[in-house]
Formats: sequence, structure tokens, C-alpha cells
Amino acid sequence: MRLRARPLSVAVLGGGCLAAALLLWAPGGFNLRENVREVMFDRALPLLASLPETSPVVVVDIDRESLARYGAWPWRRQVLADLVRKIAEAKPRVIGLDILLSEPDRFSPIGLVRNLGTEADRSGIADLVRKLPDGDAALADALKAAPVVLGFVLDPGAGEIPPGAPILARGRLQLPDIWQAGGAIGPVPAVAAAGRGLGAMVLADDVDGDVRRVPLLVLIGDRARPGLAAEVLRVGYDASSFIADAVPQRLHIGPLIVPIDADAAVRILPRPAASWRLRTVSAARILADDASRARLAGRIVLVGSGAPEVGGLRATPVSATTPTVQIQADAIETLSGGAIPQRPPWVSQLEILGALVLGLAALARAMLCRPVTATAFVVLLCVNGRTAGDCDLRLRGDGARQLCAQRAARARATQALRTAFGTRHRQTPG
Repeated sequence: MRLRARPLSVAVLGGGCLAAALLLWAPGGFNLRENVREVMFDRALPLLASLPETSPVVVVDIDRESLARYGAWPWRRQVLADLVRKIAEAKPRVIGLDILLSEPDRFSPIGLVRNLGTEADRSGIADLVRKLPDGDAALADALKAAPVVLGFVLDPGAGEIPPGAPILARGRLQLPDIWQAGGAIGPVPAVAAAGRGLGAMVLADDVDGDVRRVPLLVLIGDRARPGLAAEVLRVGYDASSFIADAVPQRLHIGPLIVPIDADAAVRILPRPAASWRLRTVSAARILADDASRARLAGRIVLVGSGAPEVGGLRATPVSATTPTVQIQADAIETLSGGAIPQRPPWVSQLEILGALVLGLAALARAMLCRPVTATAFVVLLCVNGRTAGDCDLRLRGDGARQLCAQRAARARATQALRTAFGTRHRQTPG
């Protein structure tokens, strides 16, 4: 086939377009690369990693029905204690509260009298306080009936480091992007002492505003503490500590081995919003119906709220109003399900280099070949580039096997295109 050189204007225009594309594709600035990558992964992950048909998690939702029946939020601690006690009677594997209990109960009789005494400065109020029911004490008693994990949030101004299970490190971990804060806010002391563990409830948005990751670990001062999902699993497996390996970086949670990225977070595999109902039961039904509690036996139970007035809604790829308790449920399913997405640290540099090489190759081909041939070549580059880009995502277990099948199918399609265009090129006169 005879090659014909393209005009200089093609090279100038193509070079300018390539330079502009690389600037847009570079990290920072417009965040184009990050947005495109995350959107592509949102579409690819459901195909590459299958979720279990039966979830190990049951979400007890303090929904609008529950609020209408038992009062507006925040509930009296006595009501929350009744809910925890009813759940504990079903013998769940572990209970996680996606609720921040950082202030004393203001609505129990003792809380109301205590507030009255503060305002009136009456010393006689103290005797009455000791005789009245204490909502925090009732909740603490209920928490002792089952293994329960409570939550805390990060606060740079708090200056307090919550207690936690030991994290035994075998080597020095490199976590430059781990979430850090000078302190944290946790449950009131009486409630915190009754729990079996504490986990961080923090969730970080990606550049497009969606939540896709939950922390495995956070750093408070100079102490590492687990995220809520990781701590729920540790207590559920009755493990006394976490073990962190430095080479390769991974976290042992009971029998689970989870890779640790630079931000010490895990990308979750979210369930479609329409399927939340399959793992969710109303708190009102748990409180009133014995039959509804039967499904909790031996399961991981998370308690939280999907009611908008409670304020625990975040944007995710599957819904603009995802309850945080459903995000934590997805995280637990991801960690325990055997398909954990992981992004190798060297991929960011490879993406830029790959885009540059592919762009230059396409530009050279466009200058030297006919339009149809050049177009076919660019298509092949894009297919091969996307195949190489799958190294951007590593999956364990079933997800890894499905990923290999996807790559094999794409390789067969690429070979078919090469054969077809190669035959056509040989038949086209120069």
C-alpha cells in the first residue's frame, strides 16, 4: 500500500488537540480524568463483581413510620434502648449503630429535671435526679445484651482520641492520603463503656460529589482507629485486634484479608436502590412484631435512619439520597463478599503516559494513512488501551474471575478487528 503524507495543517491541528486533551486529562484542575474514571467504574463494577443474592446484613431503618409512631428524632434513649433490646433478643451476630450519641439524653425524666436544676440552681434537684429513670443508663444496659459497635465522628477541635481495639502493624505502612484529624467526638461515656467497639462514621465525597468509599482506618492524632464497617466485622468475627501488613499493604479483619490503598479506604460495590428493601426492616416493626425479629438471628444488624428529617442522606452513584446506614451495609457486603476493588498506586502516572503514547501514535497514523485506515487504527488503539486500563482495577475472588473473562472476550474482539482490517488493507490498491 502506498502511503501519502498529510498536509502540515493536519499535524498542527492534531498536535494542538492532543496537547489540549492532555492538559484536561492531567490530575487536578478540571478533574476530568477522575470524573471519567469513576463514571466508567460505576458502570463496570456491577458487571465485573457479582453481589451475593442473600445479604449478610439486615438494616433496621428508623423510617418515617417509626418516627410517626414513636416520636420525632432524636428519640428518647429509653425508646432506643427498647429497640436495641428487641434486636438483641433475636441473637444477631453483631449490632452496629450508625447513630452519633454524643450528648446526654435530654428527653428522659432525669434529663428534663437536670436541665431544670441547672437553670434554677436548686441544690435539692440533685436528690430527685438520683431517683428518676435515666435514659442513658437504660441504653447502656441494653447494649450489654449483645455485641454492639457504636460510632464516632472526626473533629479537629475535640482533642479526644476514642479508645479502640489494637491495630498490630507488621512493618511501616505508607498511607499518605489517610483521613486525619486532631480529635473525635464519640458517645457519652456511660454509653461508650457499654459497647464492644467504636468505629468512624465519616464518609468522604469524590470530586463529583458522590460517596464511593468508606474508611478502613482513620488517623486521630497519632493513633489509627477503624472505620465503622471494619469494626463491625471485627466484633462480628470476635477478633481481639486488627493486623496490618506493610508488604503488601493489607488489613486482616478476623479471617478476611483486605488490601489497603494510599487513603486507607475501600471502594464499595453498591446495591441498586431498588434492592435495599430486601435487606431492610422498619424499626417500628422490630419494636412491635415478634415475627419481624426472626430474620435478625445470626445476621449483622445495622441500625440507622433513611428518613430525610434525620439528616443521614448522601449522594452515591445509585441514588442522590442514599442513607448512610445503607452505605455502611454496602461496605460490609463488599468487605465480606470477596470482591474488593483496588487501584494500584502507579496507575495515575501510567494513565498520562498511555494517553500521550496513544495520542502520538494516532496522530502519526492519521498523517500517513488514508482516513478509513487511520480511523480503524484509532479504534484498535482505544480497544487495546481500555483493555490495558483494566489493570486500574483489581478484584479478589469471583470478581477477579469475571474480570479475566471480560478481558478474554475483549481480546477476541480486538483480534477479529485486526484480521478484518488487515484483509481489507491487503485488498485495497495503493
